[in-house]
Amino acid sequence: MTDKKAVRKSARTQGLLFGWSIGALEAGFVLSARPTLARDPAIILGMVSAPMLVYGLLGVLLGLVAGKLLSRYPLLWWLGYPLGLAVLLRGHHDIPVGMNPLYLVLGCAVALSCAAFVLFPKLPAHRFVLPGKILVAAMVIAASLLWTVFRENGIVRTPLSSEAAPPDSPNVVLVTWDTVRGDTLPISGGQGLDTPNLDALAEEGVVLTNVQAVAPITAPSHMSVLTGLFPPNHGVRSNGDSLIAFSAPNLAVTLSERGYACGGFVSAYNLRSRFGFHRGFHHYDDRRPTRPHEAAIGFLYYATFWGHRFIPKTWLFSNISRKGPDTTARALEWLQDTDRPIFLWLHLYDAHGPFAPDEPYRSRALARAHEGASAVSPASQQDMVLQRGEIEFLDDLLGELLEGLEQKDPGLTNTIVTLVSDHGECFGEGGIETSHYQSLFQATQKVAAVIKPHQEWDLSASQRKIDHSVSHVDLFPTLCTILGLDLPADIDGRDLVPLLEGEKIEPRPLFMEAYQHSLLDDRLQGVMEGRWQYVRSKDGREFLYDLESEDNTLNRLADYPDIHRRLSRTLDQLLNQMRNLGQDPGASETKTQVALDQLGYGETE
Repeated sequence: MTDKKAVRKSARTQGLLFGWSIGALEAGFVLSARPTLARDPAIILGMVSAPMLVYGLLGVLLGLVAGKLLSRYPLLWWLGYPLGLAVLLRGHHDIPVGMNPLYLVLGCAVALSCAAFVLFPKLPAHRFVLPGKILVAAMVIAASLLWTVFRENGIVRTPLSSEAAPPDSPNVVLVTWDTVRGDTLPISGGQGLDTPNLDALAEEGVVLTNVQAVAPITAPSHMSVLTGLFPPNHGVRSNGDSLIAFSAPNLAVTLSERGYACGGFVSAYNLRSRFGFHRGFHHYDDRRPTRPHEAAIGFLYYATFWGHRFIPKTWLFSNISRKGPDTTARALEWLQDTDRPIFLWLHLYDAHGPFAPDEPYRSRALARAHEGASAVSPASQQDMVLQRGEIEFLDDLLGELLEGLEQKDPGLTNTIVTLVSDHGECFGEGGIETSHYQSLFQATQKVAAVIKPHQEWDLSASQRKIDHSVSHVDLFPTLCTILGLDLPADIDGRDLVPLLEGEKIEPRPLFMEAYQHSLLDDRLQGVMEGRWQYVRSKDGREFLYDLESEDNTLNRLADYPDIHRRLSRTLDQLLNQMRNLGQDPGASETKTQVALDQLGYGETE
C-alpha cells in the first residue's frame, strides 16, 4: 500500500473512531436522562446505534476531506474532542448534574476507548485490536439500527377462557381520544368543527359534559378509566410508570373472567403492554408503525443534538404514536375474527400535538377558525384551530368503527359504546402554551364523555346532557352496573347509573394530580368540589380557583380563606385514604429534566 493510501485509510479509521466516541457520549447523555426510554431494550439499541452511525459517518467524511491535514497535524484530533464535548454540553447544558449515571458512565467508557485509538495511533497494542474489528463493529452498529427500525413489535396474546360468555351478552366498546378538551366538542357547545358520528352516538345515549380527568397526561388517566382507581392507588403516576397494583380489578380482567373476548388497540407509546395496560386482554396490539424511515428519523431526532435542531417535529408523529387509521383497521380486523361477545378498547392519538391535520381537514378547520372559541394566547391560536381538524378526522374514524360494529350487531342494539378523552390541552391558560402535563386547570381537566347503553333509557332531551361533575374513575363501576355485574370492592369510582337515569346524586370531592416525575417540586395535587378547585404543589405552594369566574386560572386563595382551609383539609383526607403507590423521582431526575421535556427528550406526551 502506498503512503498516500495508507494516510487516507488511517484518516478514515481515525475519523470513524472519533465519530463513534462522540456518538457514544451523546447516547450516554440521552439514555441517562430518559429513564422511560432506557427501560425498552430495543429502544436502547436504537438510541445507541443512531448517534454512533451518524457521527461515525461524519467522522469518516472528516477523515476523507481533511485526512492529509490531520495526518500532518495530529494535535488537531486532540482539539476535536474538546470541541465535540463543548457542542454536546451546549446541547445538553442542563442535563448532566444529578442524573442517573449508568448510561453516561458506559458512554464515557466507550468514548474513551475509541479516543485512545485516535489520539495514540502508534501504540503497539493497536495492531492486535484494530485489524478487522472496526469493520465488524461498524456492521454491528448498522445492523442494530436496521433491526430496530424494521422490526415489528409483537402482539400480546393470551388464551380465551374455556367458557364463553352467553351469546346475548352485550358487547362493550371503549373509545378514548387523546388530548381533547370537553369545550371543543360540539356535544359540549364547541363550534368551528363538525362531528356527526359523535353527535349521532350522543343522541342514543347520555353526554357527560363535566368529567374531571384524574391527570393531565395519558398513562395515569387511562389506567384510572380501566381500574376505577385514582393514580396513587394504582401506581401509574407518570408516563413511563408501570402498574403496581396488579391485584386490582380492571374492566378487561372483569369481562375476560366472564367469557368475553377482550381486545385492546392503542396508539401511544405510554400505553404499551410493558407498563401493565395489557392486563386482562386476550389480544393487546400496541405495535408501532412499520414504516422504517419514520422510525429511523425518530431515533435520529431523539438521540442526537443535531437531529433535535434540524428535524421538524411534525415528522415525528409515527414515532411517538400510531396513526388512527392503522389502529382502527387492526381493531376492526380483530373484531371480524371474534365470535364471542367482545370488550374492545380503541385508543386514538391523532388529536395530540403537533397539530398537522391532513387535507381536507386542515383547510376546513382554517376556513372556520372564526366560528370557534379563540385561544387565551394568540401564540396558541393556530394550534387550537388545527386541532379541530384533527378531531374531525377522529370523528370519521369513529364512523368507521361504528360501521364495523354494525356488522357484528346490526343497529348496535346489544352494544354499549363509551367514548371519553383522557385530558385536554392548554392554549394559553395560566401561561401554558399548547401543552398539558404541568396543568390542573380546567383546560386539561374538564373533558366530555358519551355513554350509549345497549338498552334504551327513557330520558327527555334535557336529561341526555348532564353537567354534574364526575371523574374518570366512575366509568368502570358505571359500566359494571349497566352490564348487571357486581361492583368491584375497594375502588374509588362510583356508579353513575342513577345519574344517567335522571336521578340526583350527591356531589363529592374529586381528586386529581399532575405528577409527571420531571416536574419534581412543581408536581401538583388537587381536589375539585362544586365551583371550587384547590391545588397544592409538592413544595407547598397553594392555589384556589373559582371555576365559575370569568378567569378560572386566577388564584383566589387570599379572597376565600374559609374555603381554602376546608378544601385543604379535604385534600389531606383524600390523600390519607390512598396507598400512595408509584415511583418518586430519584437522583436521576432533577429540575434539569424539565429542559428535556421542553426539548422533547422528556416524558410528557
